Amino acid sequence: MACNGVKRPGTSTQERFIRGRPRVPFSMSMEDYDYLFKIVLIGNAGVGKTCLVRRFTQGLFPPGQGATIGVDFMIKTVEIKGEKVKLQIWDTAGQERFRSITQSYYRSANALILTYDITCEDSFRCLPEWLREIEQYANNQVVTILVGNKIDLAEKREVLRQRAEDFAEAQNMLYLETSAKESDNVEKLFLDLACELIREAKQNKLDNNDTAPMPGEGKTISYLSCCSLN
Repeated sequence: MACNGVKRPGTSTQERFIRGRPRVPFSMSMEDYDYLFKIVLIGNAGVGKTCLVRRFTQGLFPPGQGATIGVDFMIKTVEIKGEKVKLQIWDTAGQERFRSITQSYYRSANALILTYDITCEDSFRCLPEWLREIEQYANNQVVTILVGNKIDLAEKREVLRQRAEDFAEAQNMLYLETSAKESDNVEKLFLDLACELIREAKQNKLDNNDTAPMPGEGKTISYLSCCSLN
């Protein structure tokens, strides 16, 4: 998903999930951006979803980051080939007790970032369960990318890159490895997703077809059983 001409991201603001709705600044208007996309991060607790979001939106790595409770919401506006793109980035809790809350955010997502920890075999083995949730709750054509985080801990790797790439290919997903701590591929992750979503949005506009999928709706995702990951 190479995207030439990407300019470095501009400002960001943080929004908190309060009583079921995000608190959005009143100054934000439709004229502030050319495209608006909703990106949702999902995956087990502790895989580094919050750190990825904060590295991209705030340029920092929060040491000792606690587990997300419910849903956290941040905004980043970037400029790509002269067009302003507003990214709503939703960081969801990975714990089972929050699933009923986080599942409600799948349907309106333009893109899903399914994240696991390369140093944690269990987080990889749980991917089929997350794919079942995507199939059940997300738009059947959502853009989905599989991300293996924490590559700065290469000496502790438990999931080989080739194994993850094969899994992603079998599920028709894009694949990328990142390090929120070292900022490796974090900007690439979000900007390449934005480029892909813009491409889809423009293509859908050219189609001018009422039955065409909305931007970011992508393709149906199948899933493997847990035992097939052995």
